[in-house]
Amino acid sequence: RELGEVDKIANTYLTEQFSNKDNDLSQLRLPGMGKEIFFSDIQLCSDNSSSLMFGEDITFELTIQSRINMENLSFGVSIFNNTGSCVGSLTTDNTFLIKASEKLSMSLKMLNTNLAPGSYYTSFGLSQKNSHALFDAIVGKPNFQILPLSVDKLQSISNWQREWGNIYFRESELVIYK
Repeated sequence: RELGEVDKIANTYLTEQFSNKDNDLSQLRLPGMGKEIFFSDIQLCSDNSSSLMFGEDITFELTIQSRINMENLSFGVSIFNNTGSCVGSLTTDNTFLIKASEKLSMSLKMLNTNLAPGSYYTSFGLSQKNSHALFDAIVGKPNFQILPLSVDKLQSISNWQREWGNIYFRESELVIYK
């Protein structure tokens, strides 16, 4: 359906595959996950569909449901580039509890990610804090792209090359000795 550079075609394909408009995460859930406590919705908050400007904070809205009572819950998120390499992860410091038949909605804002222009997708995992046993794991939603347009009008990275990596180290200090 589309000809051109692999990155652009891959991004179109990923957008089609991972944009579950009916919010059905079942095809993105890892096998055996989501039986007792599960993500029922994960959305990227963006004014521009699935595109963010370079330097823009990344905000996700999440809905979690449960069939059991559970406390000390936490979740993590990893961001992957379009070749499948993980470029960064976080686990939330906050914990929460959920009761059987309850639905919790929450928002996660990732600050100062410095993701370079390119295409990315996420995975979310839900577990008890300090435990590696997952209750749920969703891979592939949402997917998004970082545009080479900066929220900081003074900062331009329109010439960013993919080979330079996925993180742009913005803050540095150069000391020149004479």
